[in-house]
Amino acid sequence: IGNDLTIAYQKESIDTLNVFKDDFNSHNFEIGVPLSIGYGRIENVTDAWRAYRTFEDLQKFGVLEEMPSEEDINTLAELNTLRKNWRFFDSRLKRIEDVKLLATHFLEGGFIKEENHFFYNSIFDMWAFGTNGLRTSGKRFELTVTPSYQSRMYIGAFGNEVDYYATFLSISPTYTFRKPINLKWQWDVYAGLENRFIDFEGEKIRHELSNVFINNRIGYYPTSRTVISGGTYLYASTPSFESFGNLSPLFKNYVFRTDLNMNYYLSPQTRINANIYYSNASSFDVELNEVYRAATQNNFSFNLGFNHAFF
Repeated sequence: IGNDLTIAYQKESIDTLNVFKDDFNSHNFEIGVPLSIGYGRIENVTDAWRAYRTFEDLQKFGVLEEMPSEEDINTLAELNTLRKNWRFFDSRLKRIEDVKLLATHFLEGGFIKEENHFFYNSIFDMWAFGTNGLRTSGKRFELTVTPSYQSRMYIGAFGNEVDYYATFLSISPTYTFRKPINLKWQWDVYAGLENRFIDFEGEKIRHELSNVFINNRIGYYPTSRTVISGGTYLYASTPSFESFGNLSPLFKNYVFRTDLNMNYYLSPQTRINANIYYSNASSFDVELNEVYRAATQNNFSFNLGFNHAFF
């Protein structure tokens, strides 16, 4: 059970060439409470993935005695999870304590053949960069019912007042699927339906909105410093107005979107980012089941960025 309460106040004045002045006040109030019930769970398995990659990295440098058991991986994953809850005011001290804790774990556990620079470089690199890619696993079905209320009042320059009141009811079943295919690949799916009913109190019109969407993404994590993800998104909606007992479609929207996002971390705070994005949106106006206007919009963009976090 959750809540979403929004209260907003707006006042704007427009003066055009001192010829006329249009003042208005707008008061907006919205409140909605989503109620959800579901089955299943999505687990964050990033720490388990980082633990295995750390052992694998140590084996690659030839300092690991042998690949650990599943219990050893889970123990290191739990240590990683608990460690993230510790807080330090000095990032340098935190880094020292992190490396010391991991080094002690590997040395006292008898996992290491030789304590050398390969060993320390590996555990620091995996600790600093190992959580850049979020890995999750599981599936969940969820049904959300959201009743909400909205009111708006507009007062113009000439004293004309427009009041708007509406009640909403949204019913939305969704399905979430997360699957780590292997150490380097991740598959995520999010799909759902939404039926929204709107009652305009002032105009006595009921508005029904039906949406369907599916988001399918693939993630690729070749190293601890590289995160690549891409996917497709499909969306369709059919709003319609019900007035005087008659239901007629007003228009239909279809959206297709695909993107590819690439990140390379030069340091835990600094990364290079590239993004390729394409979308196609089509809308059809329908009257008496006949299409009389259609519009299509295509959008393509490419972005290259450099990001640095100072804190």
